[in-house]
Amino acid sequence: MPNNPLVDSFELISSDKDTHFTDAITKLGGFEEEDIAFPAEWGLIQSNKCEVLNVSIQSDQPLDLEVLFFATDAHADTDLDKDRAITSLFFAGTDAKRTGNPLTGQYRYNLDPATFPFTYHDEDNSSQFHITLINRDATDKIAGATGEIVLTIHAVPIM
Repeated sequence: MPNNPLVDSFELISSDKDTHFTDAITKLGGFEEEDIAFPAEWGLIQSNKCEVLNVSIQSDQPLDLEVLFFATDAHADTDLDKDRAITSLFFAGTDAKRTGNPLTGQYRYNLDPATFPFTYHDEDNSSQFHITLINRDATDKIAGATGEIVLTIHAVPIM
């Protein structure tokens, strides 16, 4: 196959603060499931796999959060053949750093990319990341504008 610049292109894929992870999530195990679209350009190369190099979170609250990646949109199916968990990442609220102006009250979590790069395979060919966000903190995640979370996936498509 000829060199395709899209294959080597690094992408930042972010959730939308107004549509993803907007619900209140109860403390110590509450969760919300979301499907976040791949970049449109990846459809041009017909890729349903990518190498995830890093994952970061920007949040209004410094909570202990777990991010689970699934291969299909059957996030929490009790049938392990359908569930298809890929990996789980933990973000400690104590590691959250204030961003920008301290008066904004926003926090950023950033994992060291060298510790966990992984291959993500969208097995249901929906061109989406299938993600479950779990609140592992002793504090509830607030719903709406005061509890916003943006998840950013740093990835490269694989042919």
